[in-house]
Amino acid sequence: MIGAKLKSARVAAGMSIRGLADKVGLSHSAIHKYESDRDVPGSEIMIRLCRALGVKLGWLMRESSFSLSQPAFRCKAVFGQKKRDAVVEKAREYLERYLAAEEFAAPDTAPFVRPVTIHDRDCRAEDAEDAADKLRRAWGLGLDPVNSLLEFVESKGIKVVALDIDDEGFLGCSLFINDSLPVIIVSRKWPGDRQRFTVAHELGHLILGDSRRGREAERFADSFAGAFLLPSEAVRSELGEKRSSFSVKELHELKMRYGASMQTWIRRARDLDIISEPRFKSIMAVFSSRGWRKTEWGSRVEPERPQRLERLVYKAFAEGIISESRAAELLMVSINDFRASVQPLIGGVLGAEARC
Repeated sequence: MIGAKLKSARVAAGMSIRGLADKVGLSHSAIHKYESDRDVPGSEIMIRLCRALGVKLGWLMRESSFSLSQPAFRCKAVFGQKKRDAVVEKAREYLERYLAAEEFAAPDTAPFVRPVTIHDRDCRAEDAEDAADKLRRAWGLGLDPVNSLLEFVESKGIKVVALDIDDEGFLGCSLFINDSLPVIIVSRKWPGDRQRFTVAHELGHLILGDSRRGREAERFADSFAGAFLLPSEAVRSELGEKRSSFSVKELHELKMRYGASMQTWIRRARDLDIISEPRFKSIMAVFSSRGWRKTEWGSRVEPERPQRLERLVYKAFAEGIISESRAAELLMVSINDFRASVQPLIGGVLGAEARC
């Protein structure tokens, strides 16, 4: 039955039942019957529905094998429920393809294990600093910048979903697959420093146990994100023990090297008493007056793009586990585009020999 998948695709597309009905030339009641599994569309209508919703027929026909927890959004009031629902359903579609690719190419993927825990009452800035330091040590990160943070986090069992969300009301989201596998949702439209801070912020909630939200938990996650991206020893090495001012060029080069915004550097300098609170406020006032709170001076950090899903699909195809049609479906591309991307295939088996 396709009812749940059809509704998921419609919500992800931001369409009402009537809007979808008008787009495919059907009645409102017909779409409602399909979504409630009281009727099944014929092959021609199925193709029209897939085209209208931008999904593959194979995806629509397959039942989802997992559940998603209640999402924890960070967003502004203008990012209403309809938009939040669309984000969750877009993530669901991506995760379904991701988990399928993982089952084919990496069935022994280790589950996420939280290496550092902290009591949910300990939400002070110093607790966040300590937790970030412990996590970096547990993951063997040292003091150097973390290149490709989104990919690195995925290597630790956390799914990162980068969606085309071009809405200033969206600030980030996290949820769980089957109440155990953490998922962090960011926008691929954001600059890399914003993506990285959001991922580190959600890591803070994971470390806290995600047992609660609220101002204290959000402050903890922000402090954790800054300390995780910019460990104290690295900050003191780069900035020194005491400063009275900064060059914009200096901050920009640090931003590009570490993938953390100039404002994050300034906040870290305040948190570590490298600058005073009054000096921090005066610097941030300059940023506000010049419009740098929203768009910082200089070039931006390029967005990161998680690529593990693609690698798993290409691996499964090269090993003859899946066919080229299934691979194209998992990557949401045409078969011709997939063929062009996979050539030449060095050794291995051909798609015609694949099992699924």
